[in-house]
Amino acid sequence: MAEPRIVLVVGPSSSGKTSLIRRLVDGSFTGDARPTLGLDLEAGRLWIDPDQVAPGSRLRPLLPAAGLEIAFWEIGGREHRDAPRGQRIDGVLLCYDSNDRSSFHRAATVLCNCRLDQHRLAAQAESVLRQRPTERRVPVLLCGTKADAGNRPAVSSEEVAAFLEAHSMRDATVTSAAEASGLPETLHLLAAGILEASQEHTEASAAAEVLASTAAAAAWALPRRCDGASGALEMTSPRGARPHEPPRGALGVRELGSVAIGADERLVEVVGNGPSAPRTVPRCLEQGLLHRAVHVWLCVPRTGALLLRKWSPSARKHPGSWGPTCHGEVYCYGSGGDGHAAEMSAQAAARLVEEQLGVAVDVFGELEHWFSCTSKDGMCHELLDVYVAALYGGLPELRLEQQEEVDWVYFAQVFGKEVKDLRVLCHLEAEYRSSMVRRMRQHTVPEDVLYAFGEAAVRAEKSFGGAGAWAA
Repeated sequence: MAEPRIVLVVGPSSSGKTSLIRRLVDGSFTGDARPTLGLDLEAGRLWIDPDQVAPGSRLRPLLPAAGLEIAFWEIGGREHRDAPRGQRIDGVLLCYDSNDRSSFHRAATVLCNCRLDQHRLAAQAESVLRQRPTERRVPVLLCGTKADAGNRPAVSSEEVAAFLEAHSMRDATVTSAAEASGLPETLHLLAAGILEASQEHTEASAAAEVLASTAAAAAWALPRRCDGASGALEMTSPRGARPHEPPRGALGVRELGSVAIGADERLVEVVGNGPSAPRTVPRCLEQGLLHRAVHVWLCVPRTGALLLRKWSPSARKHPGSWGPTCHGEVYCYGSGGDGHAAEMSAQAAARLVEEQLGVAVDVFGELEHWFSCTSKDGMCHELLDVYVAALYGGLPELRLEQQEEVDWVYFAQVFGKEVKDLRVLCHLEAEYRSSMVRRMRQHTVPEDVLYAFGEAAVRAEKSFGGAGAWAA
């Protein structure tokens, strides 16, 4: 029988940790739980049965067929005490009283102390082994407690989101032990985070074993130029740390541990946090990893017209929303040549035009790179290169997916202030909008704009604070 996963429950004093654990474990609630002193290794245990988890939930595909046992350890909030040395901690439940702002602010200190303990233990293991072990990520779930009906929360959702971003956390919940609300969500998010971290550790360990037996020439990282606006130099992952990289000339199914990657799950390079192994797009979206992507817009420069595309409801990114003419990822290993070298973003842009429009890129002439920026929409975190193809003749026949459509619009109708809050458009950062507006204005001719769009263009320009020459 598999060992239980250990969850350390921490938080400021009087934040309701004990009551929450009791409600999760046996469904009881007394309201007069005594404060926990020191470390309680027997706070409670529970079993997650796969039959009790919804089929479409994030946890269901990760959960073992036999289920998962979780053991809770609780540290009293009145003192700081380390977890037992030599014991693996699989997850942390960070609690705070949702009705007490001071409790919320003290939770940050508790989290820092907890992570410092983990860092200290990792450093000790490194000194004993005389080599750096494969580090296991410990997921942390932020949990607001005592959210009883009628209580007015002292912490806003915006403050919670800022806390998550500042501390590189993914999930947060709000619970009430008294009313048994928010408990299944809390338990399932906690279990999903633990199993995802375990899966990552398995893959990283497999890569480390390969690297340990790799020749020195393959174990070095190489500098590369990031295509972002800053143009900063980053380092590639060492070749020996990429056991799932396809052999030269081969693009078949690759395996890393228990993970099989087929031709429909191409790899993209994770950027922004130093050397990292490539990941599939679904994994990037699950974990919010920054990866490289491309937008392509077809435009008629003189009229300021952009070809807007409505993506299929089943699209992986921006389902059912209107957005750029083409949108896709930069493959870590290109489809041309021997399939070994990484794509350039310009190659990815040309490939996307042919794949998503069914038209040879030569029909549109040269794809011009306009700018690069980062974009974050929920768990979709991209480093975007934006390309524009100028169209001077008629629009060729396009081949779109079912439930997709395109429409010509004036650029200010897409990037204006009145439009950015509408849900019909995909997420576009403020930097993205301003860069597109600036570049489009350099090419438009007022007379051609008015001829093509009439009063619609004047109204759109007013969203920027005035119609100017367009109303002349």
